[in-house]
Amino acid sequence: MQVLFLHAAMSTVTTSNKKILIITYYWPPAGGPGVQRWLKFTKYMPEHGYTPFILTIDENLASYPINDKSLENEISPEVQVYRTKTRELFNLYLKITGKKNVPFSGFVHEGKASLSEKLIRFVRTHLFIPDPRKGWNRYALRKAIEIIKQERITYIVTTSPPHSTQLIGLKLKKIFPSITWMADFRDSWNHVFYLDQLNHSFFSKLLHRKLEEKIVVRADKVITVTNSWKNDFIEDYKGKITGEKITVIPNGYDEDDFKGEKPPLDKDITITYTGTLADNYRIDDLIQAVSEINRVEKKKIKLRFVGEICNKYQSLARHQLGDKQVEIFSPVSHSESINYLFRSHILLLVNPDAPNNASVIPGKLFEYMAAKRPIIGIGPAEGDVAAILEDTRAGKMIDYNNPELIKAEILRIYNNYKNYPKLTLSTNVEFFSRRMLTSKLLSIFG
Repeated sequence: MQVLFLHAAMSTVTTSNKKILIITYYWPPAGGPGVQRWLKFTKYMPEHGYTPFILTIDENLASYPINDKSLENEISPEVQVYRTKTRELFNLYLKITGKKNVPFSGFVHEGKASLSEKLIRFVRTHLFIPDPRKGWNRYALRKAIEIIKQERITYIVTTSPPHSTQLIGLKLKKIFPSITWMADFRDSWNHVFYLDQLNHSFFSKLLHRKLEEKIVVRADKVITVTNSWKNDFIEDYKGKITGEKITVIPNGYDEDDFKGEKPPLDKDITITYTGTLADNYRIDDLIQAVSEINRVEKKKIKLRFVGEICNKYQSLARHQLGDKQVEIFSPVSHSESINYLFRSHILLLVNPDAPNNASVIPGKLFEYMAAKRPIIGIGPAEGDVAAILEDTRAGKMIDYNNPELIKAEILRIYNNYKNYPKLTLSTNVEFFSRRMLTSKLLSIFG
């Protein structure tokens, strides 16, 4: 993969007023990169003569793993938001499991599943097809029909996960065949890295695949975030869809989030990770490398984690580095998270050690690059992330089980900072700006 697909000339978007209904389960006050994708798209749509309407769930009834009320301040005043009630099947899931919170993707904090937990996941996977949030669909469908008729909507977008949201678009396309329907896949459906943890049976996998096939075949446009996932669609449904139907629009960063006065760098060289870190996000070697640098090289390097961090790595980091060289913060607002990036000297990116992980591009990558801090990535050295880091000269991806290479890269960056305190990296990052990506998105509608 190369970043060159972003350099392709984008067709000019007309300035006539066109209306788009975006159907998304996740919307502020929900937090996370999935929310920001369409929050930022809708921010820039009016510049191109498009009026966005959002159909989402009543936040008081929703099942959000992360909340970030600060994102409500970023909703464009030109966006009209409709919310509906739901019958949340996750409430039943929580009662069955006895858990208090909705699980994160990748099962952070859930650890190695016991026999009973595997059974619960099996029930979840087979009872709630395609996912536990499908109880929202009938309410959303009814409201969507009302909005389409009332506002004379020209285009509709369904974005997933949850992939049950795509089934709303499928029904709307049948009711309103003249409407242009775009299906946006922010994550892979049948190739997601934690698929094996869901304990699918043969018949369950078959049903999920049949549902996905209906979506990608009947949608007018399909977009996804990586070239690898585009290729998966083409290979899985060979003869039924073509590559021309699918457009890759990655996640990105909003330049407005990186303007203004920036906080100073921390006194100690600091490596920061933001977001979710589960057991299979292997950072054992990184912790070992930092420990050796501090102990043998007599440096003072600090590790900072901001987000949902599994207990395993919290304990390991504190044990090997000591409490003074480890900072752990619960999830913070989006703006606070960016401030932590600016305060840091090195940004840590980790791909899960799981099948299909070479195609995983964490949404945080683009904000890391926009922060102009060197990135150390841990994961497939030949994957999609590695290609972007190489093309933009933003950092380096190092494969698992390579503590010496991690140590050497940390020391290289450490020495650079000592010699060139204002050193910054990254080129061609502007091709991942939300404004430019929105322009490309709307050019697909024509």
